[in-house]
Amino acid sequence: MLHIFYDSLMFGRLKSFLLILGDLGILFLSLWLTVLIFREGRIDTEFYIRHLYPFGIVFSFWILTYFIEGLYSLRTFSPEGLSVSLIRTQLFNSVITFVYFYLFPYEGISPKTNVFILALLSAVLIFLFRKLFFALFSYKGLKLKTLIIGNENLAKDVEASLKQKPYLGFDLVSTASTTDIHIDDQIDLVAVDRNQYSDQEFLKRLIDGLNRGMNIVELTKFSELITGKIPVSALNESWFVENCGVQPDQGYKLAKGAMDKLAALIVLLIALPIYIVLIPLLLIFSGRPLFYSQIRTGYRNKPFRIYKLRTMTVNAEKDGAQWATPKDSRVTPIGKFLRKSRLDELPQLWNILNGTMSIVGPRPERPEMIKDKLEKNIPFYNFRHLVKPGVTGWAQVNFRYGFSEEDSIEKMQYDLYYVKNKSIWMDIKIVLKTIKTVVTGMGH
Repeated sequence: MLHIFYDSLMFGRLKSFLLILGDLGILFLSLWLTVLIFREGRIDTEFYIRHLYPFGIVFSFWILTYFIEGLYSLRTFSPEGLSVSLIRTQLFNSVITFVYFYLFPYEGISPKTNVFILALLSAVLIFLFRKLFFALFSYKGLKLKTLIIGNENLAKDVEASLKQKPYLGFDLVSTASTTDIHIDDQIDLVAVDRNQYSDQEFLKRLIDGLNRGMNIVELTKFSELITGKIPVSALNESWFVENCGVQPDQGYKLAKGAMDKLAALIVLLIALPIYIVLIPLLLIFSGRPLFYSQIRTGYRNKPFRIYKLRTMTVNAEKDGAQWATPKDSRVTPIGKFLRKSRLDELPQLWNILNGTMSIVGPRPERPEMIKDKLEKNIPFYNFRHLVKPGVTGWAQVNFRYGFSEEDSIEKMQYDLYYVKNKSIWMDIKIVLKTIKTVVTGMGH
């Protein structure tokens, strides 16, 4: 029974769904408690029911802000930052509620201080619910006893992730670089490197384990599901043929292209008032030219010209191409603001409209950087060009701004995860997560 339960629970989807259901229940409970306080302890069922429809709409937006904040993403969720996340989301949710009831007033419903009571009550209850939830799923008796066999470096990365996130549901019993290890009846899951399958005696032991109800997963796949990235160290040519050898279907390509164009037009309309204010400020504080362009490597290794607002001094690269650094002296004062707010990326809307970029995809690199540094030292680097480059991407919402070759390797692993798992739903998730990155200034 434990194995059947964990088949759906193993990689977090059911846990995320349970968190959403729990939060919805807490929100409506908090609404009932708020009404109870407002009515001075008198239970008024009719008065409460009158609140259900409008607050049901409001709560759908609250759940969306929780999603954007990352409260349902178990791979990236940080229990240590829960208090800050809840304060940030509840302040924003209070504003949403006031705006909603200002635009759509309901008779007999006057938010005022009640919204703050509701936000405070729900924040406290969600905080306690999360602590209980993660304590429950961190309990050793509910975890899968897990054995990792194969790639030593990859095993260490997975082990570190599991220690940081005990609520994922895995109790790592042992790791081994060879097949010369005992697999006892207590092991629930074996994550094994595919290179070990050639050992016939070991393969027989795995089959015996399957007959006992043990789960077996390929180590690279296990690492991918735990970390949200494809480990470069475990890749070879056959992996790419198996996972990236089939071209995306036409339906996906047409839907993604249409969404890109529509999103670019909507953002362009929203950005016009920003430009009206921003351009005079740039002319005063930064001077000309306002824009700059560079050749980047795009879809299927084809070069294209990318456009951005200028954030560096005019002769920033007189000594040749180089990576930006965390406190780069070449960045102008107003350029720092543009980078942190991502406003410098707005001209790339033109790249989306002309088809050289997408809203979501790997960030495009410069050909000289690829040729001189990245391609030589990062295996299969050009496989990230199997999809169009994007304004935002899986690497951007999961990892900081890249300043070095080591950062490029890390981002490459996230990019490969996107290349393999790309979908419209994944694009939507990335766009929503980008909102948090922009608002909080993360990623730079």
